[in-house]
Amino acid sequence: MFQYRAHFFVACALVAAVITGAHGLFQNSLKDLRFNWFSRNATGQIVVIAIDPRSIESVGIWPWPRTIHASLIEKLQAAGAADIAVDVDFSSPSRPIADEIFAKALRDAGGSVILPAFAQLADSNAAKGGIHT
Repeated sequence: MFQYRAHFFVACALVAAVITGAHGLFQNSLKDLRFNWFSRNATGQIVVIAIDPRSIESVGIWPWPRTIHASLIEKLQAAGAADIAVDVDFSSPSRPIADEIFAKALRDAGGSVILPAFAQLADSNAAKGGIHT
């Protein structure tokens, strides 16, 4: 009987952690510990492209033309980046020629560029969201 009581206690603790969101806190703490125990210098082979107000101001328009993103990818690969993650939403309309230049840069990168994906309501009145393309 005692062995089942221990299992029941662990199951209740796990359910409580999931319901309260504490599991995410625990997971983040474990990640922090792992990265602190095994520190290493950045290699520069993985690059994240993100947009901030300063970069938007320097270009002067938003959304940026896709040709700017294509140029960034080409320059980063030339500098030795092995993987490039792009944290930019490309759902805004663009010019077809700029899209083609961007698509060519992605093809030339050979699959080393990661683009974002997100779930968005396809219909604002719909109860469930879907992938919007």
